[in-house]
Amino acid sequence: MNKEKIIVIDRSFADGLNLLSYPGRNDDIIKLALDIVREDIENVLIIGCGPYELWTTGGQAKIRSKKTVIVGVDISKEIAKINQIIKERGIIPIKDIIPLVSDPLFGLGSSKNIIMHRNIKSLLERLNIKGVYVENDLFIVDQKNRENVYIEQPMDVLEYIKKKPSYLYSLIFSGNIENNLIFQNGYTFDRSVNFHKMLVEILKPGGIYAFTTNEIFFHNSESNNSKNILQVLEKSGLEILYKATQLAFINKSTSKSIIVENCGLITARRGDFNSFLNATAATDTIRKIFMERYPEIESIEEEGSYDKFKDSLKKQTNLILIKINGNNYYWFNIKGEYKDVFMKLARLNFFPELFTVITDLKDL
Repeated sequence: MNKEKIIVIDRSFADGLNLLSYPGRNDDIIKLALDIVREDIENVLIIGCGPYELWTTGGQAKIRSKKTVIVGVDISKEIAKINQIIKERGIIPIKDIIPLVSDPLFGLGSSKNIIMHRNIKSLLERLNIKGVYVENDLFIVDQKNRENVYIEQPMDVLEYIKKKPSYLYSLIFSGNIENNLIFQNGYTFDRSVNFHKMLVEILKPGGIYAFTTNEIFFHNSESNNSKNILQVLEKSGLEILYKATQLAFINKSTSKSIIVENCGLITARRGDFNSFLNATAATDTIRKIFMERYPEIESIEEEGSYDKFKDSLKKQTNLILIKINGNNYYWFNIKGEYKDVFMKLARLNFFPELFTVITDLKDL
């Protein structure tokens, strides 16, 4: 791949509007988040839910056999309408969803212009998602995955969260909503902090808030800026238990290649978890992956305080962050700015399954 022809940009935050979703895109981080929650999972909230995650979450092993209520809220009337059709009929043509997820071939693994590590069918199989199918240009969801899903009326997420009672949800997941909020007019640093404080308030003790964002925000160090996600989390009372970044795919457009990376974070109320479960085993497993599959990558492994980790980001790009205990973290970094780093990783065909490998660990 010619270096001069690579652009590092994730279109999911390019204008703050694109949804760019497909079955299996976020289900690995949802699986990991569900596995971390030790108690019975009664209520799950998916904000900015889009047309897929409500149903694939219902097909997760830890939920499918339970009576877990899955609530979806999205500001889009079109998304709500699509989800209501799926709820009632269990089937919808993919062509009806395409206008809501931008690129009609995104994630389908069938376009010559898109290089993906998996297609949808293999993604769902690998994650053991039951009751969801993509067949003959149709998106199909069985009754079991639909029966406990509740679709809220279209509503602004920030307004919706204000109205919820405390200690309600075992898991809150947001996909692209974090990125989209950043691009909204009037979404200030204080408003971002208050939004996350409200999420803390409605999480059950030991609950998890999982979300996806991009390295451009994870590495933003401008003080009191809503794009500085690390500072927002600190100010709101959320702490990171586990973070991983991986390339999603390479989209070839004309003579250039657009590299799309996906940064997923598992967070919890500060003090709820002393450490990420199986933290030492996780670091050993990730190290082994790098050594065996990607020997060309010279990762920088360090351990220390959260402040020491943040300082490391000035000259390095983070791939993995794991809370070991207390204020002690372990991380895998690569030298260089994140744009340069992901160019290098793209040329190595880098896509470690950094969420599902953790869920495969014993005793989690």
